[in-house]
Amino acid sequence: MNGENKLKGRVIWLTGASSGIGFALATKLADLDSELIISGRNEVRLNSLARGRNNVHIHAFDITDRDQWLAVTKNIFTEFKFIDTVILNAGTCEYVDLPDFDVDLFRRVFDCNVMGCVYGIEASLPFLRQSNDPHLVIMGSSIADLALARAEAYGSSKAAIKYLIESLRLSLIPENIPVSGIYPGFIKTELTDKNDFPMPLLMSADQAAEKIFLGLVNKKDEIYFPQMFTYLLKIIGCLPLPIRKYISRRFTT
Repeated sequence: MNGENKLKGRVIWLTGASSGIGFALATKLADLDSELIISGRNEVRLNSLARGRNNVHIHAFDITDRDQWLAVTKNIFTEFKFIDTVILNAGTCEYVDLPDFDVDLFRRVFDCNVMGCVYGIEASLPFLRQSNDPHLVIMGSSIADLALARAEAYGSSKAAIKYLIESLRLSLIPENIPVSGIYPGFIKTELTDKNDFPMPLLMSADQAAEKIFLGLVNKKDEIYFPQMFTYLLKIIGCLPLPIRKYISRRFTT
């Protein structure tokens, strides 16, 4: 059975669909014989993706606003009484440039990457509990495996997400709701186009979408890509601190 057949007939909700990996993944999922709900802040881009596709449903909103989550959830409930796959993909990245320790930057990153995800879990669990074959998928980052300079805000937000994924996976076992974590390396998107440092093994958003799609089909606990780079970070992250410090500094200097 191919991947398309395994996802056929499912109701899928994808956040962060208006740009980057989310847009590429939404484009791929939209071609399936399934119902796809897409969310993001850029309604124009969402409309461009949905144009001509009766199976694509748009709900544009700001994931950092819990009230908007609750309102959108109420609207979705009028269309669908259950959702089979929820992909909480939306996120942001900003880097800290010392000596300016920008607290507002931390708040923006954590509001989006952590609280936006928490609100999404709160909103989606009731839908998943009504599915006969639920699947919760959350976007993390391979940076959670190895601390890097300037990534104090982004990296710590993704470290929190990784712990959340692993803890929630255990808590939801009695309800038979599997939880998958996505841990990409460097992907060419609007966000990474702003980076001013080398990005080893940079992948396109379309390539990332293909890796995620395969992970969805197989309900993998962890979806790492590109494997060579992300597994290398995991290995380095297990080394003694002096060695980690030396290698991490070489990444960013």
